[in-house]
This record gives sequence, structure tokens and C-alpha cells, in this order.
Amino acid sequence: MRKLALVGSRVFCDDKYLYGESSSDPDRRLSCMRDFKDKLRNEGIDLVYWEDVPSKDVWGYLFFNYKEKDFKRIAKDKQGGFLALLVCESEVVSPENWSPKVQEKFDIIFTWDARPLPETIKPRYIRYFLPNDLSNRQDSPSFSDREKLIVMVAANKWKRRTKELYTERFKAIRWFMEKHPEDLDLYGYDWKYGVAKKALEIVRNTFRAIGGKPTRPVDVSSIYRGPVSVKRDVLKRYRFCLCYENARDIPGYVTEKIFDCFLAGVVPIYMGWEGISDLIPNGAFINFRSFRDYDHMYEEISTMTEDEWNGYLSEARNFLDSDKANLFHSSCFSDTLVYGLTHFDVGE
Repeated sequence: MRKLALVGSRVFCDDKYLYGESSSDPDRRLSCMRDFKDKLRNEGIDLVYWEDVPSKDVWGYLFFNYKEKDFKRIAKDKQGGFLALLVCESEVVSPENWSPKVQEKFDIIFTWDARPLPETIKPRYIRYFLPNDLSNRQDSPSFSDREKLIVMVAANKWKRRTKELYTERFKAIRWFMEKHPEDLDLYGYDWKYGVAKKALEIVRNTFRAIGGKPTRPVDVSSIYRGPVSVKRDVLKRYRFCLCYENARDIPGYVTEKIFDCFLAGVVPIYMGWEGISDLIPNGAFINFRSFRDYDHMYEEISTMTEDEWNGYLSEARNFLDSDKANLFHSSCFSDTLVYGLTHFDVGE
């Protein structure tokens, strides 16, 4: 079999992760990679981790985001085969993915970018949609049986870059802690600081404030409920979810966050790409941009009737059953990659 060497996390190609106990992938994030690997095998291609195969045996390399250190090692020993880049992260998280100098090193670029793609021979640009296991729907409690009004599930991250939305999450957290801590539960990693880290962040916040920069929440104990093992089991206990992408106004950047809400049966309050309604109907989610501020948002969602709330869930279910949603299905992702790798003159 031909060897396609994956450059990224070993989890994405190792059988013990892809086909092992379901408890190791409770939210079924790896279903797209299982499907991808199975379809490659049907084409006579074995997906392997790049460090586990001699360079002379490699048919092609598939990078999951660009890593300069790995690229240099591969370029030094490469004895043939094509180079493909799967752009997963936005320029806010991985700006190197979007560098023209980086992209021209590759034969194929798979990207979710919704802007018109360059019609070049090398690299060949192919559009895909960030994948989700849309079959993994859950039964969820009724309107009156939800434990609380709203939830946020997010790690405590921050990148000081244009278009980032980490600071908007901080703003939402502060607003609820000050005005309605009883209505928001926060889950995720790295929100609980030790004494030393807390003191350091307080000092940093002082300098941030002096410099006119956003500060970070230091003590979120009034709303923090810990990390999450199965995200959708948490989401379905709430009526609404603050669903913010890591970045705003990047065409085509629609991640798993809003789909997690749809599949769990919670109404997402979304902030991200302004053109999301090109792909997902407006009636399936609440666009945060429609509110003047958090006071306005809270007034609207805290007084929403059960019929109005169920209307959003109904629209979300209709969307998940539509052909438009299939673009985001794991099987569409794997079909796009397999076709792109096997039907262009890149490594035969």
C-alpha cells in the first residue's frame, strides 16, 4: 500500500486512538479521521504517522497545520512524494498557515476559506468544511427542566491578535459575575489559578489597564464549574450557550462550537463570522450582533417564551436534516480529502 504520512498529532492516525475504546473519544471528534483512514485504505493508501515510516517509502505528506520545525526535518530527508497542507486553524491561532511563502511550498492546500480561491496549478487549492459527526444527536430536557439559563464552555486562552474573540469571552464572564452570577455556569480548562498565578495575573492586569489593554478575569469561582469530559452532556442542561469562535469576521471559519449546540439541543448565542447565515439559517441560532450590549441580550433571553425557544431548536433540527448541513458532515470532509489527494497529479 502507498503510505500517506500525517504530520501533526499522532492521535489523528493511530489505530489505538481511532478504533479503541469509545471513552477515549466521547464527543466523537475523531469520527472524521476514522472515516478518512477507512476510505484511504479502500484506495490502497495507508495513513501513518510521519515519524514511523522511512522517507523513501512515503507517497505523500499531509500536514495538519504548518509546523516549521517538522517541515525542515522532512525537507531535509524527503526522497519524493507530494506535500499537502490541511489548514485547520485561523490566522489568529496559526498565522503561519496563511503565509503565502509557506503555502507556496505545498502542492495542495485544503482550506475552509470562503473567499475566492487562487486558481493556481501549484499549489492546488481545494475547499473543505470543518467536520462534525452530525449523527451524534442527543435527547435533551424540556424548556422547564433545564437547570440554568446559560452556559459557556471554553478554555482560558488569550492571543493578542487582530480579530481575536478571547477578550469578548472575558467581557461576557465579567458581566455575568457582576450582574447575574446565578444564571451563568462556566466550564473549561485553566480557569482555576493558584495563589502565585493569581497574584501574577493581578499585577499583569494592572499594567494592562494602564496601557489601555483588556484585562483578564482572575477569580471566576462564583461561576466556574470545572473542566468537561463530555461537552454535549453539559450543554443540554442549559437553555442557551454563549458560543463564541476564537476569531471573528474570517470568511468560512465555522467550527464545531455551533454544531455542538445543535446536537445537544441548546440554543447558541453565536459570535464569529458575520456571513455565517450563508451556510446556516438565521433561525437556528441567536446572533449576538443583534444585541446592543449584554444588558440587552440578557433581557431578551431571560424573558424568551418556551414557544420562541423551541422555534430555534426546530430550525436547528431542520438544518441538521438538510443537504446544506451535509457539507459539515465527517463523511464530506473525508470524501473531499481523499478525492483531492487521489485525483490530482501530485504523487503518482
